Amino acid sequence: MSPPIAVIPYDPSFAAEWNRFVAAARNGHFLFDRGFMEYPSDRFIDFSFLFFEKERVIGVLPSNSRHDTMYSHHGLTFGVIVSGDRLGAERMLTVFDAMRCHLAQAGVRSLVYKPVPHIYHRQPAEEDLYALFRHGAELVRRDISASIGYACPLQATPTRQASIRKAQAAGIVLSESDRWGDYWELLTAVLWARHGLRPVHSIVEILMLHRRFPEAIRLFTAQAPAGPILAGVVIFETAIVAHAQYGSVSEEGRRVRALDALYMYLIDYYRSSKRWFDFGISSEQEGRVLNSGLARQKEEFGATGIAYDTYRLSVP
Repeated sequence: MSPPIAVIPYDPSFAAEWNRFVAAARNGHFLFDRGFMEYPSDRFIDFSFLFFEKERVIGVLPSNSRHDTMYSHHGLTFGVIVSGDRLGAERMLTVFDAMRCHLAQAGVRSLVYKPVPHIYHRQPAEEDLYALFRHGAELVRRDISASIGYACPLQATPTRQASIRKAQAAGIVLSESDRWGDYWELLTAVLWARHGLRPVHSIVEILMLHRRFPEAIRLFTAQAPAGPILAGVVIFETAIVAHAQYGSVSEEGRRVRALDALYMYLIDYYRSSKRWFDFGISSEQEGRVLNSGLARQKEEFGATGIAYDTYRLSVP
């Protein structure tokens, strides 16, 4: 029989211990570091927990609360019970029992839980999916991403491969860049003109996060020889995954296929150091509508589907 699990609400005195645990966990991610989680602290009510067994942390859960619902986590792409090596299947069931009891006592009626997709696991860590099933959780959302597995990659289509040659012929420079301000101006203008949206992160926020995680949050651009940025992509980088986001291209960049060329450059750039290159999701409206053009574009680089799931678990 497993020892009892203590569910302890997070407070700042646990920050260093929390961050050390996340850095070493099987499904850890720098998104779960308190330095990342707490940048939008004014937007969310933190409701995170640590799980102790015999005074030793075996798991943590980044989460926030809203009304009578707990989310893991509104401000993050996904949120999960971050698992140490000792958190096997039986202990995970015990953790869920203890967590549901604690949440019920706190007046929480349901938990919205977004598992980390398996490509981000350093080692397999899907005990939480089994526990969700055992506790009757409902799958309420499924988004589709597209990723390249470097162990057995598919070939990009000839059209995508040709983009690199076209950009090179135009003298486009593909490289990492520190021109965050210039790129954010381009990104903001393009998002507003085409979609009526603004970047989730302001320039102040993304620069702050880049300074906190300089090796994990990186900007790559395609620049014309004389200087203007034609396209850019922000990479969120873990030990095993390069995740692309905030990709954007100017009208001149479209003419010379600058964004396609930049993606081809990045796919090759990370080939020797990562297991996966993840383009992010192509679905909309809670996963129920596929942006077919966006999905096809990613697939033409040789990417195939990865599910990003969301579950809802009732709390008795």
